[in-house]
Amino acid sequence: MKALVLSGLESKNDIYAKVKDILEVEIGNQSYEMDWIDLTEKEIEYCNGCSHCSNIKPGLCAKNDDMQEIFPLMANSEFLIFLSPISFGGFNSELKKAVDRYSALGLPTYTIHRGELHHPPRYENPELFMSIGILEKENEKFQETFKLVSSRIAISCFAEREATVLLKKEQNHDSILTELKRGLLEMGLIS
Repeated sequence: MKALVLSGLESKNDIYAKVKDILEVEIGNQSYEMDWIDLTEKEIEYCNGCSHCSNIKPGLCAKNDDMQEIFPLMANSEFLIFLSPISFGGFNSELKKAVDRYSALGLPTYTIHRGELHHPPRYENPELFMSIGILEKENEKFQETFKLVSSRIAISCFAEREATVLLKKEQNHDSILTELKRGLLEMGLIS
């Protein structure tokens, strides 16, 4: 089974190594092979909304950048994990660029999913989706917004189970472990 982490968090950030170490162990314990992509080290352009991937050459993005190596990983992952500092209640720009480009993996048709109109996935949808947000400081509105954004992404990815984990930049290893395990438990990945 495959897990993919798309990280918008810079590797020099103190919490980066803690989260990565914990996820490698916990996800590995569940027999997932994990790929970790540091988006801050990739050249990824913004989506133009040009419809190339839906109308002109379905499934193929017009841009030739580092997303070309990420698309197959996204298409083959049963567990998709987004890691980002929280920026105005959402993902930072590095992760947001990759999220917006995810549309190339959808079909150009529509279907009703959870009572809403969505593009169905071209490939097997990830069964699990986890969003991990890093807060600079306590902010209830940002936390609420991040949970909503995460939930909406899980729906658009057609994920069966989801969890949102909120961490604070200064948290220690044990409290990060507790929060990440809570998220994995919420998705039913661990007991």
